[in-house]
Amino acid sequence: MAGAKRSGASGHIFLGLRCAQPPATDTEARFHLDKAGYFACKLDLLADDRAIETEVFHLAALLELWSEDLLDSKTSVRSDFAGIGGEYGLHCAENIVGSLGTAGTDAMDAWSIHPYRYPRGPEESDLIGEVTRIADRVAEAGGRGKAWITEIGWPTHRGPGGSDEAAQARYCVRTHVLLKSTGVVEKIFWYDFKDDGLNRRYNEHNFGLIHHQHFNCAPKPGIVALSVLIRMTAAAKFETLRHTGNVWSAVYRKSDGREVMVAWTDDETASVTLSGQAEAIFNMMGNSQPVSTSIELTGDPVYIVGKELKIQTNTRSSEKDQP
Repeated sequence: MAGAKRSGASGHIFLGLRCAQPPATDTEARFHLDKAGYFACKLDLLADDRAIETEVFHLAALLELWSEDLLDSKTSVRSDFAGIGGEYGLHCAENIVGSLGTAGTDAMDAWSIHPYRYPRGPEESDLIGEVTRIADRVAEAGGRGKAWITEIGWPTHRGPGGSDEAAQARYCVRTHVLLKSTGVVEKIFWYDFKDDGLNRRYNEHNFGLIHHQHFNCAPKPGIVALSVLIRMTAAAKFETLRHTGNVWSAVYRKSDGREVMVAWTDDETASVTLSGQAEAIFNMMGNSQPVSTSIELTGDPVYIVGKELKIQTNTRSSEKDQP
């Protein structure tokens, strides 16, 4: 936390709240979860350099813990609480709806899911469809907030269910773009930043975008690919996602009117023709590529910068636009 403070970043600590006993008061009832799901609270700590790990059973205990801690602090600290109701698994939509029924539709600032799909790719496993269907169900039940994807990732362990580091990188970029296209996702929390252990055959030790500190936190391709996506789309507004056959392309628009197109295939190779006024092309790792009207797309996304950009595949098939 001290390092984050020096760099001007704030910290987010998520605490799972579960009620061991039925709520005793109306205030407590608003945060009671029963069997339907869970809430998480986000605390924006701008000064505290100590990480607090604890299990709390209701909101009152959480507020009491933090009020005592902050009263002892001589530094100004701002804390924000966001009620996040959510679940993961086959029945997550109904669990979120159950939370709404228990706590009330105004008790959630957002709802959370963990739509893991490794080792499959996000397109093959219909990430957009799954998230959109859950969002529709939550909205029908009166939910007002957008989705927070509080966990999603691809582990690079050896053995069943593992992905190689290149696959993790491409899926990371494609997942962020696809989730953005839904219009219902507000935040994405990638799981996770650093490998948690050294067992190369254990998935939970290999989710990181960088290696374990035993290896000096050496970067995997995923951390570079994600940083390139952030830089290429910074301050740009998402406009549309287009899917033609096995070719995907998303368009972001910058404030100066230029477009940034992110284009890829669902892990196969496809020849496409680029039209419009292309100024520059960059690969997934941010390296400049020759500008050409003929491009070979693969599962690794590329970035095309210019105006009135369009790509056409050699084989026409049904075309879908995602606003």
